[in-house]
Amino acid sequence: MFRLLLLILPFCIHAHERSGAIPIFSPYDVSLYLPYNPTIIHIGAAAGARVASDASMYPHGKVIAFEPQKSLFQLLQKCTQKYPNVIIVNQAVYETDAELPLYVPPNQKNASLLEPNDAFWVKEVSTVNLQDWCHRRGIYQAHLLWLTTNGSEYQILKCAPQILDSAVVVHVQTYFNDYWDNPKLWHLFALMEHHGFVLLTHHWEKNQVGHALFLKKRFYEGCYRRIFFKK
Repeated sequence: MFRLLLLILPFCIHAHERSGAIPIFSPYDVSLYLPYNPTIIHIGAAAGARVASDASMYPHGKVIAFEPQKSLFQLLQKCTQKYPNVIIVNQAVYETDAELPLYVPPNQKNASLLEPNDAFWVKEVSTVNLQDWCHRRGIYQAHLLWLTTNGSEYQILKCAPQILDSAVVVHVQTYFNDYWDNPKLWHLFALMEHHGFVLLTHHWEKNQVGHALFLKKRFYEGCYRRIFFKK
């Protein structure tokens, strides 16, 4: 019991928000809420470090990783090739199945499907609707959704309501500038609340990217409130 309290203490304050250096969340931050064989979906998997970590931690689970950039996808392949429980997809996730421009900066990082207010390289990529893609493959539950898509997180989740409803934990990037023509932050948070999530923690840097972690409300009620806020 004491070990359990130590693990969940960092998240014991509801809707905790903090500015400053952005941490890289450890797999242990969400492991308490996942079964031994979860389905985990990474959207914007990049070179695959987090994907490999999840695949190693949950050998009986399934880890699906989407990455549209060819250079990063090749790194993703190398990073995950020893894990039989990983499925990698060289496509972007968005509202519909389509061919859309991907805006890529010169440094090849932080590409986005949203048009930036600056000069970017443009590459056409294939996009899929997350819910349609999953249902075509008989996947109806995603325990963990990890989105790092530089502005299109709201559109992706809004257009996959059943997959979002099935999730237990969701990570999204957040944005505090006008670099992309993206929906306001409160639209995303309102969507998450509508689908039964509680904001656990939100870290950000001023005028830069942030990271928000959401937990399904029933898990929050069953864990945090009973242990820390019991009257």
